[in-house]
Amino acid sequence: MQLVRTHASGAEEWYCPTCGRRFLMHWPPAYKKIVLEPGDEFAAHIGGKGAAQFGSLAASSALESEEAGLFPGLAASDARTAPLAAEEIGPVPITDELRPWLKWMQSVGLAAPESAESAG
Repeated sequence: MQLVRTHASGAEEWYCPTCGRRFLMHWPPAYKKIVLEPGDEFAAHIGGKGAAQFGSLAASSALESEEAGLFPGLAASDARTAPLAAEEIGPVPITDELRPWLKWMQSVGLAAPESAESAG
């Protein structure tokens, strides 16, 4: 987002050169935002004033990040061979603290009937 101008009212006019989004911003204590042009409402918009410079966000794979030196401790082989599912932790003892939760989960259909039976 780029700050276009500050109006006499104190409202700031912001603009996104990528998607055309435009809005007026009034800052606290009377915070108010008026959208003039919606642009891409699902895009992640960022911006700032002063010497700060902001850009757009970009997604990359762990392998690309490692190659760019962003995560020096992450080996490329780790990114490709990491397990995709959690391991089973085994049976969990049914304690008095868990019983009300298990009964509720069964009543709303989130737990198997045998879980509720063992909950007492």
